[in-house]
Amino acid sequence: MCAHSTASRRQLHAADINTEHRHRPADGAANTPRPGAATEPLAACARTWEQPCPAGLAAARADVRAALSRWWLAPAADLVVLAASELLANAFEHGAPPVELRLSLQTRSVRRVLLCEVRDNAPEMPVLASPVGAAAERGRGLAVVTALADTFGIRPHGRGKTVWFTVTVPSARQIGGGQ
Repeated sequence: MCAHSTASRRQLHAADINTEHRHRPADGAANTPRPGAATEPLAACARTWEQPCPAGLAAARADVRAALSRWWLAPAADLVVLAASELLANAFEHGAPPVELRLSLQTRSVRRVLLCEVRDNAPEMPVLASPVGAAAERGRGLAVVTALADTFGIRPHGRGKTVWFTVTVPSARQIGGGQ
């Protein structure tokens, strides 16, 4: 945890998860309503930073990896950790506190979907940058997320926004944990 931050962890209930999602069309826009509603989350976790700092990213990555392991989703960990880290890094640098990370595992029809949401209180919306040069050290975060995720979007709220992505994950049966 960062020396100047107050990070908190809590288990979420279904009512804490906003299940209105948007499908990411091929052009990367996120304004088309997603067909089908999500069920209550099978599992959820959250972490909040009152004063984000770079050391908070390491703690967040560990939390995401631990949650995925508890949910028998370790094979998806590298992808989800990378995408979640990109959203958090953007919120830590460009957003306004508090910054909140939420993960939830939901069932939609016959598939399981992992939802990762990062919320902050800055009103500015993130912009998917134009392609950057090979030597550039910045500007690829949202492009990485859109390449890795099944869906991606941004929801404005009050003073800020929630940037989110989804990834379809194997069922317990597919990974040997079901019957």
